[in-house]
Amino acid sequence: MSTSPPPQRDNKMKKLGVRLLALAVVLAAIGVVLILALEGGSESGVGVVFVSLAAVPGVAGIALIGSAIVSKRSREEKPFA
Repeated sequence: MSTSPPPQRDNKMKKLGVRLLALAVVLAAIGVVLILALEGGSESGVGVVFVSLAAVPGVAGIALIGSAIVSKRSREEKPFA
């Protein structure tokens, strides 16, 4: 018998993961627009900061979605590794 979280928890983790990925896409888009708008000079560094900050929720979102998938496959007793 495997102990894993219930399906409701998996769904919550997937939803939160998708929201975090959406936030990462928005931050990255803002960063790219700033980089293109402020071409040249040190002002484009602000855009680079936004793109760098987008990595944090992006990685967290991918981790949550991956964890939900592994949990679901574990509950179904299918191999996942």
